[in-house]
This record gives sequence, structure tokens and C-alpha cells, in this order.
Amino acid sequence: MSLIESLDLNLVIDWVAARPALAAAILFVVTFAESLALVGLFVPGVLFMWLAGALIALGILDPAPILVSAVAGAFAGDGVSYAIGRRLKGRARVIWPFSRHPEWWLRSESFFRRHGVFSVVLGRFVGPVRPVIPLVVGVLGMRSSLFYLTNGVSALAWAPLYLLPGFLVGSSLAEAPIIGAKLTLAVFALGLLCWGLWQRVRGRNRCLKR
Repeated sequence: MSLIESLDLNLVIDWVAARPALAAAILFVVTFAESLALVGLFVPGVLFMWLAGALIALGILDPAPILVSAVAGAFAGDGVSYAIGRRLKGRARVIWPFSRHPEWWLRSESFFRRHGVFSVVLGRFVGPVRPVIPLVVGVLGMRSSLFYLTNGVSALAWAPLYLLPGFLVGSSLAEAPIIGAKLTLAVFALGLLCWGLWQRVRGRNRCLKR
């Protein structure tokens, strides 16, 4: 605990608490990017959701705008991905990165053919196919009204579920909110560092396999 206490995170905590609208806007951008076709493979959205949940439990963020932003970002990201798929149609299969990694497309198409319309809901919770499924169902011609209905349902389910782990952790630290917030931010920073290292190692391994 002494290490956490020694970190000067008070300015960060005060900055976030004083700008709740900006925090909600940042979360919208993160959840939008995480849901966007292929871009989501490189966005650590889960870490931001857990952080937001913990800060809600610690009383630093208001839950309503955070929840609305997360749902809206997830819905919009999948919606744009679907629209791109509808526009590209069959050309999506032969553009980068599918031209280099055709297994990504085949895995996602197989997932859709197995689960049908439920793939839009299930895909939001399955890491490897999540940023690809909306693009794939757009290419394969799922009806727009059906996609946007299931997209909305999945976003409404996804946002609170992904905020919940952080909220539970934050609730356990609620008796000492300042220390809890410092610990939460320190763990978040460590998580970002680990995620960045993992992405670098994964990218290097891909280069070695080429």
C-alpha cells in the first residue's frame, strides 16, 4: 500500500471528478473504437470499462452518463462496421488484413452460420470475432432492421456486464475512496502496460511467421 500511496495520483482523480462529461465522452470513443471492424483488435476497451466501473463504485463518476456512453459507443461501432460490410460486400474478403489472414474471415463467417442472428449478440462477448462479426453479417446481407435490433440488445447487455467487475472491485475499496481510486488507477496503468507488451510480442511473433 505504501507504494500506491507514494504515487501522486490525486491530480488525476481530481481531474476526472471535475470533468464527468469528458470522462463519458472518452468512454464513448473507446467503446466505439473497440467495436469498430478490426480496429477493436488493438483497443483495450475492457480495461477502460473496468476502470469506469471502479470509479463509479468509488463515487467519482456518475453511473448514468457512463452507462449511456458505453452503450452508445458499442452500438455505433458495430453499426458502422455493419454499414462498411454492406458497402464492401464480397470485396471485404480480399482486402487487408483478410487477404493476409483469411482464417479471420473464415472463423467469423463460420460463427455467423452456426449462430445466425444470435451471432451479433454472442459475438460481442467473444474476443477473437467481436470486431469482425458486424462486418461479416453486413457482407452476408443480414436485414438491417434485424441487425440493429440485435445490436441494440447486445449493447444494452454488454455495457453493464463489463462495468460490473470494476464496480465490484471499487465497492470493496469504498471505505477508503481516495486510496481505492489510487489503487484502481495504478492497476489500470499496469494493465495498459501489460496489454502493450502483449501486443508487441504478438506482433513480433506474426512477423517471424511470415
